[in-house]
Amino acid sequence: MTYSVGTQITEARESIGRAMDTLTKASFLKRVAKLLKTEPEKVVNQMETLRASLCKVENMRIFVIADVVKLENPVSSWTGFVEGRATVRNSPAKHIARYNVRY
Repeated sequence: MTYSVGTQITEARESIGRAMDTLTKASFLKRVAKLLKTEPEKVVNQMETLRASLCKVENMRIFVIADVVKLENPVSSWTGFVEGRATVRNSPAKHIARYNVRY
């Protein structure tokens, strides 16, 4: 708990360290529980917006461990996962920043 209090005091409000802190999560969940009692549809809409933002194909990374040369149609086997979703072809992947690394 001391660590969490220290994080709340020393970290910037928009920092990842503070966002992942136990006290921040607890206060968030209290607000969500309160809002669920009064405006459940608003909470559902906010969670849908969050899900739509996070679950984009361009936000996903796949790590395959296989002898891809031996697979039959290795690229087309992923079609079922991306059908009906907007995809960005031949664009460079964005760098994934690690929150515990200081630049």
